[in-house]
Amino acid sequence: MAMKFLGLASVLLAVVAFSQFTVGTVEERLAEVRKLDSAGTRVAAVKAAGILKGISRTPMEPEQRDDWLRFSRDTAIRTADAEWLKELSNEKNGFSTEHVYTVLLAYGKLSVGDYEAAETLLDSVKMDEINPRDSRRAEALRVRIAALKGDKATEREYLEKMIEHLPKWPGPGCQTCHDIASKPDAVTSLPLKTLWFAEQYVELLRESGDAEKVRLESEAILKRDPNDDLAKMRLGYALRALGETARGDAVLDSIPYSESDGNLSPKPRMFFAFP
Repeated sequence: MAMKFLGLASVLLAVVAFSQFTVGTVEERLAEVRKLDSAGTRVAAVKAAGILKGISRTPMEPEQRDDWLRFSRDTAIRTADAEWLKELSNEKNGFSTEHVYTVLLAYGKLSVGDYEAAETLLDSVKMDEINPRDSRRAEALRVRIAALKGDKATEREYLEKMIEHLPKWPGPGCQTCHDIASKPDAVTSLPLKTLWFAEQYVELLRESGDAEKVRLESEAILKRDPNDDLAKMRLGYALRALGETARGDAVLDSIPYSESDGNLSPKPRMFFAFP
């Protein structure tokens, strides 16, 4: 029995040691690949390919896997490794350049007034696979196109979708890009009262006469769950649309991460309107 126990203990220690080694190795190998990637030469690419293929089946954190996949795809292109590139096409990555640049190209088409081309490009984006940032960008473009075309129904639809993203702000999907280095554990504030799409949403509620309906729906949800941030936001915006701005602002300010005079949370980095 003692021998069996020692054998099990040895296996557990080996697993722990392997896990620690693996995590460290991934970080070290990716750091080495970053240096090789910046060189841009074929010799560097060939060496990077060896490293990336060597850790392809190593357990990684999601962010590490995203980096690994991005470096691998670029390296496969640089080394003309068609077989590897085809193999990598089966990997899923929210920050896939295919999706990221498709959204940006749609923005480019919109900027020259080609609404049809912009919408065609956005239709090709797999929204269930794309990262939160570019998902919001795609929805923002839909809002802008609808406004330009005078399509109030579509404009309202995508404004609602953008509002639905907001309660995710405290999570890693948003804070990874919008936190600040000096306070890595702090959730940064969000200017809920001045977001362009929130203001546009308030205006549409006012124009459509739906503000009272949204107010009642939101209040009913909050009776069941007082901590529902999305219901608080919709209530705050509905009250603003009804002309009760001070009351609406008070509701929005009750959300812990809402930017306000009394909120001492740091302001986010890399935060700007798009488009």
